[in-house]
Amino acid sequence: MTSGNSLPSFLYSPEGIKKVLAEKRLSRYMGQHFLIEPAVVRRICAAAELSRADRVVEIGAGIGSLTVPLSREAGEVVAIEYDSAVASVLRQVLAGEKCGNVRVVVKDVRNVRFSELTSSPFFLVANIPYYITHAIVEKIVQEEPPPRRSVVMVQKEVAERMTGGKKKENRISIVLKAWGSAKKVCVVPRGCFFPRPRVDSAVVALVPHERPIFLKDEMREFFQFVGDGFSSPRKMLRNTLLGSRQVQVSALEKAFQEARVAWNARAESLAFDDWKRLFFLFRKL
Repeated sequence: MTSGNSLPSFLYSPEGIKKVLAEKRLSRYMGQHFLIEPAVVRRICAAAELSRADRVVEIGAGIGSLTVPLSREAGEVVAIEYDSAVASVLRQVLAGEKCGNVRVVVKDVRNVRFSELTSSPFFLVANIPYYITHAIVEKIVQEEPPPRRSVVMVQKEVAERMTGGKKKENRISIVLKAWGSAKKVCVVPRGCFFPRPRVDSAVVALVPHERPIFLKDEMREFFQFVGDGFSSPRKMLRNTLLGSRQVQVSALEKAFQEARVAWNARAESLAFDDWKRLFFLFRKL
């Protein structure tokens, strides 16, 4: 956070959140878990690496715990909130905090193109609902042009998969390596939210490759190829691919040999470079 930009305390206490919601006659929490730890807010803003000249798209704005500090760091913020009742609270908070550089958009982010909301280059910050995490991550990596930098808060277990924090690879880690880099910023204990969720979260920074590894059409095909490969992770990869594609066993075996992939390998045992080699060979079959 920029020096001198203090955070409004009412956004980071259960009592303050209850009061703000009550003013709009909202006694329930709309299925949301509000971030109430200012230290985490500051870590997220720092990880975004914003300047006053930057444009930001925020996903899952809620009642503004991230929106308000983002508005003080960036030149323009587009805050996307799915729930219209919560969005009405957000507008009230932003007016009170004099955040005139924020535009609130009430939509399902899964049905929105970021390029329609702001111009490029732009940054993205998101507190993603757990049940749509994979859909949002896929949306980020498929967006054209991509966000210059994305800082997302997800379930801790998902963050470990995204960043390769576990020994075995998975679909999302391979896709992200094809697109760019994923780095864990910090772990966010469940006590940093109100109401308290049942699991811990983590913040991850996503940055696209400066020079893309794949062409646009190749990237789409690669995502589909990896998705097919991980569709039955307990099976040997050769059986999964044979079941999803029309290809002769002998031709597939030759592709495995040339890609230096073991014939009995499972999807999780392949590193990104293995997937890349196998993909380009598979395209020729």
